[in-house]
Amino acid sequence: MHDLSDGFAVLAPTSQSKKLSGVSASNVQLRDEAGTTYVEIAPGGKIKLLGATSIDLNAPTINIAGANININGTTTQTGAMNMTGQVTQTGGMSIGGITFGSHKHTDPQGGNTGGPIN
Repeated sequence: MHDLSDGFAVLAPTSQSKKLSGVSASNVQLRDEAGTTYVEIAPGGKIKLLGATSIDLNAPTINIAGANININGTTTQTGAMNMTGQVTQTGGMSIGGITFGSHKHTDPQGGNTGGPIN
């Protein structure tokens, strides 16, 4: 049996003819031999992924913590969502084809009600 403390890594033992080009001298990189795909960790903890078309994180629980978390791009979710705290939404929003912000109801006295009041 071996213990985890028995493990070791030999990093980048290669001849000059096979040396990798474009390797960062200031960041930690885990990369393929062609340099087309890599994970890079910069000082301060910023993580960069190059060449990935998607990233799969698969665990029973994934925790992301930060004072501010910014997501740029379309977000798709399958499954329930539970939120605690204030939710502020800018732009259009619809649920089941009903658009909020301009949604009106039929007025029992005739016509339609006005839209939402700001």
